[in-house]
Amino acid sequence: MARVLIRHEAAREALPECWMLHGEVVENLLWIMDTWMIAYHDPASTAVQVADWHERRLPGLDRGPVARRRRPPAAGSG
Repeated sequence: MARVLIRHEAAREALPECWMLHGEVVENLLWIMDTWMIAYHDPASTAVQVADWHERRLPGLDRGPVARRRRPPAAGSG
């Protein structure tokens, strides 16, 4: 999972430290990772799947269980 989110710092920083204790968050992150693997490593994948991942799947984190368990902003960060 770090392989996917490491490049998306905002997504990684949004995860609460206890994310692995919340089954719905783990399932959502596994789904995101699976769709990333298909988009980038499936020989049958096309640029459409890659674009779909960036335009629909990754932003989906802002609407699902990850968003509901989002880490509160650090003090003084805005």
